[in-house]
Amino acid sequence: LEQGRGTLQGTQKLQLEYTRQMENGTESQQAHLRYVPVSGDNYVVDAFTGKAVNLSQLWQEYYKESGDQESGGSNSAADGGLSEVELEGLGKLDQVLEEKELDSLLRQMPQLALQDFQLAETAYYYNKEDDCYTASLSYTRQKGEAREYKNATVNASDGQLIRFFAFGDEEREALEGEAAMNKGRAFLETYFPQQFSQVGTYEGNSRQGEGVVLVRQANGVPFPENYYRMSFDKQTGALLSFQGQWDEDVTFAGKEGIISLEQAESIWKEAHPVELGYSAAPTDQGDKLMLAYQYTEEAKQVYGVDALSGEALRNQWEQVQVSYTDVKEGDSEILALAQMGVGFKSDLFQKDKALTQADLLAFLVSAQGQYYDPQVPEELESLYWSAYELGILEKNQRKEDALI
Repeated sequence: LEQGRGTLQGTQKLQLEYTRQMENGTESQQAHLRYVPVSGDNYVVDAFTGKAVNLSQLWQEYYKESGDQESGGSNSAADGGLSEVELEGLGKLDQVLEEKELDSLLRQMPQLALQDFQLAETAYYYNKEDDCYTASLSYTRQKGEAREYKNATVNASDGQLIRFFAFGDEEREALEGEAAMNKGRAFLETYFPQQFSQVGTYEGNSRQGEGVVLVRQANGVPFPENYYRMSFDKQTGALLSFQGQWDEDVTFAGKEGIISLEQAESIWKEAHPVELGYSAAPTDQGDKLMLAYQYTEEAKQVYGVDALSGEALRNQWEQVQVSYTDVKEGDSEILALAQMGVGFKSDLFQKDKALTQADLLAFLVSAQGQYYDPQVPEELESLYWSAYELGILEKNQRKEDALI
């Protein structure tokens, strides 16, 4: 057990990060310091060989090899945008640009490579909380027998890019390494110069996913809640995807009085007891139960160490109420999952409805405490980004309306 514990605990390294906390149900604008694992991968130690096994990597490779490799996707149409009456009212708002103005601004960005694409659809949305309008512009192009799509979400007042993704019938290989990082830096410096001066590279667990990731830095410490992620086509250099989050009003606590990395690692190990048990690992013949040293369920609730108090930070799962008006007492599996907060955002389960890819993803990511309505375009985009980051599917596998 001692050998297994030592090997397992040696797989995780901590690093110092900024994060915001919830205060009275809202996110604080004050960022605090904590130590968290650099990697979020799930490791166990084979009880017979004594070697550490990265289960997360094994499952990711398994799904990548065995998953449906058909590429393509549906045009992320702007259903759910403003009504005709609301759209008419937009013309009276000086701060909202018209479709042709937004289209012109996007076409002036050579990295988007829109020169041969036709604007297929535009929809405007109003965010009441932020009191701002956004616009979603969908583009398409027929290239031989293959069809390609690009979608850009922008601030409707100034045309600044918020999100972008490209997909189609043909799979595209993304640029990697230093070349991708150089392109990402150049893109940010051109279109987000103020933010560019505050970002740096990041290798931590909080912003896992594909592409180049640049994270805001304060006092030499990363703040992964403010970030930009991009990917570029290896062949053409064109932008394949872009998303980011930035909050100007955040303040950062100083580093005075915090515990050392060595102290944090000692507290982390103390809070992670190890036990001998069985873990599922994928093989060519299916799942295999591996006898392994692994963290206890209690240990898995610990996600970090407070840098000021030295307290081991544990997840306090908030019970989300999932309930349906069309589910009967006999639907025991549905009700059991709903009781654990796993299910649809809607109050209807619709057992007889054909299940689409988007529906299934919404159901799966709810197990992470994230709830999205696939019928709302902006929530649909967030849903798919969550699914990509969790490794549930690749971007070229996106087919929202495909039946499961």
